[in-house]
Amino acid sequence: MLRVPNRSLAFAVGFGLVVALVTPVVAQANSGVAGPDQSVGTGPSTQLPVTQLPITPPLVHPEPTTGVVLKVGSRGKAVLTLEKRVHVLRPDRIFDRGTAQRVKQIQHWSKLPRTGAVDTVTNRAISAWDRSRAGRSVAAQVVTTRNLNSIIAAARQFSGRPYVAGGAGPNVFDCSGFTRYVIEQAISRSLPHQSAQQASVVHHISASQAKPGDLVFFTHGGHVYHVGIYAGNGRLYHASRPGTRSGLGPIFSSSHFFGRVA
Repeated sequence: MLRVPNRSLAFAVGFGLVVALVTPVVAQANSGVAGPDQSVGTGPSTQLPVTQLPITPPLVHPEPTTGVVLKVGSRGKAVLTLEKRVHVLRPDRIFDRGTAQRVKQIQHWSKLPRTGAVDTVTNRAISAWDRSRAGRSVAAQVVTTRNLNSIIAAARQFSGRPYVAGGAGPNVFDCSGFTRYVIEQAISRSLPHQSAQQASVVHHISASQAKPGDLVFFTHGGHVYHVGIYAGNGRLYHASRPGTRSGLGPIFSSSHFFGRVA
């Protein structure tokens, strides 16, 4: 019988053990990570060619294109974010008719169907409107006292004219017709002839920032229903209602906010 030195035998056994341990690991590394439908061989013959490896594409959630994302009745954090973006007066995480009205105003501004619901197209329109509004905000900061004084002077000039629904001046006015005509005559800026639409195109400011010549918007149930020109000291110039004439009067409701024409 062939005698093998103990040292050589130990080396051979050790080497064989290393090979036995390493071979499956190498095969696994070359074959990809084993999954439920894969097995890992212990020799070269079981390795899969690279082109045969099963490839699972990443899960992608495509952005919706036309599906409604938010609408009347929706609730939650996403609605709160939307309310802040469209400048709802009192955000409450509930998509109500007031929120829908604000969305419709922006859809009108963007020449989109006035659905009041927020899909992907409307969401992009809101972003564009917000960027435009930010630009108006910068411009509003440089409105001069002379311009504001010109607005007040024009408001005085066109006071005393009868209220007529739809009146756009210069002889008869309704509320938004009065503000529209006065602003245009004073500083050559054009506003829509509708109070809610005027609210959507001016820069909203706080009561502490308001100055004579800014606009005052009145709301009920989240809707803008009346507008006038702030005169300071709790008063405004406006065309209030049928049977009255345009002129100076008190701010008659606490549900109001201010806007500045940039």
